[in-house]
Amino acid sequence: MEHFMGQRDALTQSKLMKDSQPAPLKWTIKAIHASRKSILFIRKVLIGIILFAWTAVAWVALTGSEDSRTFASALALGATFSSLLALRLFHQKSVFHYVVHATHLQYTHCLDYPENAEARFKRSIISLFVGVAVAAVVLKSLSVFVIGTAYLLLNGAPQLMCWKRPEPELVVSPPWKKFQRMIIDRKYRLVVLLIDDPTIGFKAHLPDDAHLQRYVAFLKAVLPPHVQYSEERWEW
Repeated sequence: MEHFMGQRDALTQSKLMKDSQPAPLKWTIKAIHASRKSILFIRKVLIGIILFAWTAVAWVALTGSEDSRTFASALALGATFSSLLALRLFHQKSVFHYVVHATHLQYTHCLDYPENAEARFKRSIISLFVGVAVAAVVLKSLSVFVIGTAYLLLNGAPQLMCWKRPEPELVVSPPWKKFQRMIIDRKYRLVVLLIDDPTIGFKAHLPDDAHLQRYVAFLKAVLPPHVQYSEERWEW
């Protein structure tokens, strides 16, 4: 791991610390809020659930009765839909708006939804019920409708019908003087500030290389002299 010490101008640092107005560093970016490790783990789990469900359907189709095949197919369809929906949610981007101050950094974030997201959710839930009813007619099986409807109700369809777009959440970093280490991930344009726990950091997403360079230069001017700097890939 390569370490390097940044150059600091004492006069510039003193001026910045005394200035209570926001520094001229602001940016907005869309990025996935979860860590890459957690996304990879969830992806494997959900794909495994889908494969297991349809493997069970294939086994029942060879060994079971017609009713058991219908039951297994309905459960597999429900598991597949739920897994794909969860996978989409875990890959959904958030909108981050960063504001850099002389003493700290703050940002707001919320999941990126279109303006008509509430109406889309309601239409999706209604379409699911209609789809289950159509499947019951095509398969000429009342059990598909009963099982499918019960599955949707148990998995929160009423709550989704009342869903509203979340409000942005404000996050404020500790003062610059609290940090002990800075990690620069140039591949994914991340700058992470750490206090003492190597797995927990205050992470900032940057939209391009120019913003990354400006933010790093600013941090080198305001962070304490003992801060360690390194360039590496950030997984958390």
